[in-house]
Parts: sequence; structure tokens; C-alpha cells
Amino acid sequence: MSMEQNKEHAFDAFCKRVVKNEAVNIQLEYSRQEQQEVVFSDLTPEERRQLQYIDTYAPERRVFRLFGMDMEISDGNLLFCWPICWE
Repeated sequence: MSMEQNKEHAFDAFCKRVVKNEAVNIQLEYSRQEQQEVVFSDLTPEERRQLQYIDTYAPERRVFRLFGMDMEISDGNLLFCWPICWE
């Protein structure tokens, strides 16, 4: 066996080892993800509510300055704000 063939065999073995180790790493990562991830359909309604977020956009809300406090009105009805002002 020539020196060139030895180098080729060594490189071939190295490449196979790298590919095999990467496959093992991928399987371990899949196992970790599987243990941590939950399917949405498996969540209770309360858990799903905790993940919920509703955006509010500037045209839907207005901020008024009353008695030195900023009052944010999102439904356009300023009257609901008054009980908070007197507390």
C-alpha cells in the first residue's frame, strides 16, 4: 500500500466519522426538542390564553392627559375612565 493510499484511507475514515458523529448529534437534538416541545392541541385553554397577545394599533387608541396622568382610551369612550381618575 502506498503512502498516497494511506492518506486517502485515513481521510475517508475521518470523513465517515465526522458524518456519523453529526448524525448522532442531530438525533440527540431531535430528542431534546421532542422533550421540550408541546403540541398546541395538547394545551389546556388556560395555557393557550397565556400565549395569546392582541396588538393594539395607534388609530384604535388615544391618550389623554387628565389631572397629570395619561389616560389611554381604546374604545373611544372617555366616560369609563372617570372612576379611575377619582381613586
